[in-house]
Amino acid sequence: MVRSGNNSSNKTQNAEEELRKFEDMISELKIRYEQYFMGTVVQPPDKLHQDTVRKMRTIRGIPFLRPSQRYLLRTLEYRYKSYNDYWKRVLREKEEGKYHKDLFKAELRARYAAEDLKALERAGAPKAIVDLFSNYRDALEQSGKNIKNLTFDSFQKILMKRAQSVKEQLGVKKVSMAVVVKNGKVTLQVKPKQEQGSE
Repeated sequence: MVRSGNNSSNKTQNAEEELRKFEDMISELKIRYEQYFMGTVVQPPDKLHQDTVRKMRTIRGIPFLRPSQRYLLRTLEYRYKSYNDYWKRVLREKEEGKYHKDLFKAELRARYAAEDLKALERAGAPKAIVDLFSNYRDALEQSGKNIKNLTFDSFQKILMKRAQSVKEQLGVKKVSMAVVVKNGKVTLQVKPKQEQGSE
């Protein structure tokens, strides 16, 4: 029995490591394509792209033990697919002579942000939380904050923790959440939700 438990724990840990590697490969692939499209390298990252696809197929064959791992895999798969569709579009534009480097650079951040949100919704993330995350990220960016390390997972964990804290402290079942910008400071506001018909 102990051996079975250890084996289960090892499989779970291996799955998490493979998922982290897959996520890192997608991020690296994104950077390499940006470099290619901007002209800083002369060849597209074909080998890394092939390795990334192989990694994705390998992970699909791992018997996941936790629903959170299946959710993360779906999110990463949708992220890869969204990015890949975008890369194929830009490659096609380059072949047809319709590609403009300055235009690509201008739309790059907004395009990837949109693809990330689309991937989250396709993976099953609640639309209200995805929209709140989008508003929070936009507000931080407009206020000049660095959002490079901001992820949906970390945002969602912080939000859920605050919501649970408000529920316990005030003895309420539902809360409302909003992004508030005051005096240049961006905060997440969590407060009791007003029930319909209440005084």
